[in-house]
Amino acid sequence: MVELIDIFLLRKKMDQVVAEKPGLGKALIAWILVFIIYSILAFFWGFIGSVIMALLSAGDVGTIIITYLITGLISLLFTPVVIILALIVSLISDVVVFIFAKLLGGKGSGFVQYFSVSLYVSAAITLLMAIIYPLILIPFLNIVVLVGLLIYCFYLTTMLIKAYFGFSTIRAVLAWLLPAILFLILAIILIIIIIVLIGASFAALLSSASSGGLASLPFS
Repeated sequence: MVELIDIFLLRKKMDQVVAEKPGLGKALIAWILVFIIYSILAFFWGFIGSVIMALLSAGDVGTIIITYLITGLISLLFTPVVIILALIVSLISDVVVFIFAKLLGGKGSGFVQYFSVSLYVSAAITLLMAIIYPLILIPFLNIVVLVGLLIYCFYLTTMLIKAYFGFSTIRAVLAWLLPAILFLILAIILIIIIIVLIGASFAALLSSASSGGLASLPFS
């Protein structure tokens, strides 16, 4: 935990993190443990926030507490599933970034090692999120906190790619920005295709309904 705190406080440089080469087992254990801690703290602070909001709005505190406890406990039961899905997403995103980094001339010693370091840094970011979670529950301030956290994540990711692949800052940014742009373009194309298909189906349905209505008229 101390190492993870050193990472997000920047007391440990990313070059040092990469040089220490945390193994995949160590990175997985750290990531899963921190994710569980984050889930528990999110449940706890969410519960406190719900109670405070109920008291301020003169709502039925008892009902809110029971409802939140039931939904919160159910969500905690699904934590293993969420962990597996999150790991799969992390794996896929790291594969894509690794491929683009190699295409940009990155050095690196292999994907497994990169994935291990990436998971370790991700665990540090998740631990930071767990610590500052109460700030996320405060209206208006939460927007500032989330934007700042997003920028900080981009910064740490850039520093990780820069250190691992021996990149300049610009190349490190391109290594994750190009896949993000490509994904955004593909998502937009997919949404357009879905809209067109739904529109075509709706138009065909209207046409069929209109034809059926006309056929039923006496003078048709």
